[in-house]
Amino acid sequence: MTQSAPLGEERPNTTGMPDGELLSRLNRLQRELNIIVGEIRARLSGRASKNNQAR
Repeated sequence: MTQSAPLGEERPNTTGMPDGELLSRLNRLQRELNIIVGEIRARLSGRASKNNQAR
């Protein structure tokens, strides 16, 4: 669990990775997550369509 820094203080980068690299990695992970969410929604939507047709 992380704790926020006291007001006006910055926490040191404890990962050893430069900020730019961390941001790049975050962006890539967010894109991958959005792809996964899209796949899940598409599958759930397809399943809902099939259930409605079977009625």
